[in-house]
Amino acid sequence: MNITSVLGFDYGKKRIGIATGQTITKTATPCRTINQTGGNPDWQAIEAEIKQWKPQALIVGIPYYPDGSENPMTDAAR
Repeated sequence: MNITSVLGFDYGKKRIGIATGQTITKTATPCRTINQTGGNPDWQAIEAEIKQWKPQALIVGIPYYPDGSENPMTDAAR
């Protein structure tokens, strides 16, 4: 399958940033930020974004320190 559209997630303990991306143009555009609810993702809001954008793939950014080692958010994002 040739993936052309993706939805990317930048996980945070308070908020999750969402962006759309295109593999053809190799560009990404911020969409919105979703607040965490009680320390958990707002799954209904995430589902709404997926239904709206209909991406071919979902990507979750995994944070690391600049030297490549894991940081406290690495496991949370996984």
